[in-house]
Amino acid sequence: MLLVITGSIASGKTTLLEKLIEILKEKYKVGGVITIGREEKFFLNVKTKKQSVFSESKEKDGETTGKYFISKRALQFAKDAIISSLDSEIIFLDEIGRLEYNKKGIYEPTFNLLRKIEDLKQKIIIVAVREGIQSEIYNLFKIKPDRVWKITQYPQADLWEEIIHHIEMNFKKNEGGRAVS
Repeated sequence: MLLVITGSIASGKTTLLEKLIEILKEKYKVGGVITIGREEKFFLNVKTKKQSVFSESKEKDGETTGKYFISKRALQFAKDAIISSLDSEIIFLDEIGRLEYNKKGIYEPTFNLLRKIEDLKQKIIIVAVREGIQSEIYNLFKIKPDRVWKITQYPQADLWEEIIHHIEMNFKKNEGGRAVS
């Protein structure tokens, strides 16, 4: 099952994902990668809780998106976090954007994961996508989300509860406690 969280810059997509992870990790095996921080950005490996700063002053090799430079080392950290999450029941990907649209950033492991989505019927993948490029991302990765939530204001508890309820209902549909599409 593929769930998408979308919204404009600073609408609270990552904050929502952080809250979902906090709640869902108590009951399910979670993995993936999210981007945290305001001025200084970090990748967070959801499974291990380890972090990697986007860049350090000595690093010159990497990618630039908006005002941020992401080192090659940090991108590899994010890619490894995605790959290591394949045994998780719920996989988070934050944020799929212009870098991935240009087949850079975390494009490769994201493509490999989403291309196998039909084989991953026992998993839920939750992806944050910047508002305005969703259809481009859907076309690029050849995906059709099962559900999309658009954040128009900072996410409130009722939105977290709705998404968690949706996830839990899908896990309950299968006797084994696994997600079904």
